[in-house]
Amino acid sequence: MLIDKPNSDQQNKYKLFQGGYPYLYTNGQVFELETETIEEYYPAPYKKNKGDISNDQKVMYAKSVAEKITQQEFETEMKKIFDAIEFCNKKAFPLT
Repeated sequence: MLIDKPNSDQQNKYKLFQGGYPYLYTNGQVFELETETIEEYYPAPYKKNKGDISNDQKVMYAKSVAEKITQQEFETEMKKIFDAIEFCNKKAFPLT
C-alpha cells in the first residue's frame, strides 16, 4: 500500500488507521511517501508544490508525467514507489 505523508489535518485518521491495521506496518506493507502529495515526489522537472495542481487535474498531470519519465528516473528518483511495486510483484509471483 502506497500512501502520501499525512498532513496535519489527517493525523487523527492516520493514527486510527495505524491502530486498526497494525499488521500492514509490521509486515512492511505500507510504503509512505516523504511528501504530502505525489506531485511533490515526482523528479524534476515534473515536481509540483502542494496546491499547484487542482484535484481534478491530477490524473491528467500524472498521465503526462508517465509519458515523459524515464525508467531510470522512476527506479532511482521515485524509489519508494518502485519499491512498493517490487514488493507487490514478489508477493503476487513468489519464486517457488
